[in-house]
Amino acid sequence: MNGILTRGNGGVTKSDRGSLASPVPSRPSSLVGLRPRSAAIGLWLAFLLIGFALIHQRSLSPGKTGKPPQRWPEQSILERSPMLPTLVMMVHPQCACSASSLAELAHLLARCEGRVKAHVVMLYPAASRERWGSTDRWSQAATIPGATLHADVGAQEARLFQSFTSGDVIVYSKHGQLVFHGGITPARNHSGDSEGREAVRQLLLHGTRQLSHSPVFGCPLFRGQPNGGGEGDEWRL
Repeated sequence: MNGILTRGNGGVTKSDRGSLASPVPSRPSSLVGLRPRSAAIGLWLAFLLIGFALIHQRSLSPGKTGKPPQRWPEQSILERSPMLPTLVMMVHPQCACSASSLAELAHLLARCEGRVKAHVVMLYPAASRERWGSTDRWSQAATIPGATLHADVGAQEARLFQSFTSGDVIVYSKHGQLVFHGGITPARNHSGDSEGREAVRQLLLHGTRQLSHSPVFGCPLFRGQPNGGGEGDEWRL
């Protein structure tokens, strides 16, 4: 047995090293692995917050602004009213964001019944009309009172009105003059009050033009320019 010799008043004594050592406390089993687990939870929360931030940023990112002609395009197959303003909404049949745009249009037409001639134009590539069939957006648009639904096969109307983003609303006066173009939702896939919806409401109910343009929140209608060439290679599915 190893010991340490110490000198005291009574002479030399031998002490046990082990008796002087303080016991080392053992870590409770419940704390084993707690630190790695907390780090994993923190990392997961960080990724979750980043994901929410990216979704929020995208929801507030408007689509490309359209450039509709200042006068109603005479080549259009849509009927323009000589007595009322005429409203045209362009919709991609597979755009989930446009569910909110169609809901806002339904709300708007209910408030402005008899004050506007409205068209919903659903765009289809020339070779995809039968393959896509009736989508949820088509079914939703078909139930809006006061709106006429059209299948724009080949996107000819979208080209005439120079529309780039699903949910784009274009309003012409009874004289055929462009008075508004833009979106009527506050964000992508969000309903509620917005500058665009209020501007169109004031225009239809009171004839006052508070705003001529608002951002459109929706999916792109085309991969490139609508006048870029063929119909199949430029279409964004």
